[in-house]
Amino acid sequence: MPDSFYTAPVYLRGDMVAALTGAPTGTGNPTDPEQTITMPGAVALGGGSDLYRFVWHKNLDGTDTEFLNGQIWRLEVYNPAADLDGDMTTGTEGWTTVPGYEELSPKQDIVSTGAGPNEALGAGDEYIVFEELNGSGTFLLYDLNGGLPTSPTDLDYLR
Repeated sequence: MPDSFYTAPVYLRGDMVAALTGAPTGTGNPTDPEQTITMPGAVALGGGSDLYRFVWHKNLDGTDTEFLNGQIWRLEVYNPAADLDGDMTTGTEGWTTVPGYEELSPKQDIVSTGAGPNEALGAGDEYIVFEELNGSGTFLLYDLNGGLPTSPTDLDYLR
């Protein structure tokens, strides 16, 4: 995860965040270094030119430098036509919350490796899984590399 404090929104492209059709699952023996986590039916929420951001809005702790269980985030999408000053980094104009992604909690421990919470598969160096807390069973994948698929695809990430 990035080594910075999350005191401001985390900006990303639409091809860096994907809806999942269900909960991620683990494959392989928990002690196997080749254990994988499968992200079912991942489909990008937008393209490489669409702008989104995560806003940490509940259970704030200005000292956290990574996404952690217990934090509450919302996902917002940017519409430049609705931003009067044309600057996406100032104020809230142009930003709207993406329906269904209002109360997201990071789930780095969603698939255990059996080696402890710091060895779980819900987060890696370049991705993390979020779960919507409204009880809908909605999961979201944030991949720092982007390029997520535009049609539902099962994705595997190695431990």
